[in-house]
Amino acid sequence: MPRNISMALTTDAIRDRTKTVTRRTGWRFAKVGDLLWSVEKSQGLKKGERVFRLALIEVESVRQERLDALIHPGRYRKPANYPWKEMAAEGLPDLSPGEFVERWVSRNGGTAMDEVTRIGFDYIPAWVPCPGGDGEFVCNIHGGHAAECPCPEAEDPFWGNVDPYE
Repeated sequence: MPRNISMALTTDAIRDRTKTVTRRTGWRFAKVGDLLWSVEKSQGLKKGERVFRLALIEVESVRQERLDALIHPGRYRKPANYPWKEMAAEGLPDLSPGEFVERWVSRNGGTAMDEVTRIGFDYIPAWVPCPGGDGEFVCNIHGGHAAECPCPEAEDPFWGNVDPYE
């Protein structure tokens, strides 16, 4: 089963499918091809609260990068427009790179010179049509026929905001 990754601060961008990058402290274990559930919140849930799934994502790239590369791209051999492209990919196109770094440090601690894990991802449907085109589906999560996998029915609250067919 895919692990959860909280997108509490960029939930709208996940719902709109405009966020394709996230930065994390730790997460050095992430690797290309990993499937993750982007969720609204995964820690600090009150009694009776459930994890709310937003989208199933697949990791496309992972690298360690200093936060200040967003403020001083030339120092790290990044093109001048790199910071602004990254803000859009983070789902925060109206935030300046400097504001992003300030926000990051205030919420996560550390300094702008800290190295973080930059994870690039794409959205994938949980279930995809079988290659034979017979109207049946294969589960991307469990690798088997969707009708025989342990996933709940499409209408189950387990899916949250996710339509397993999209």
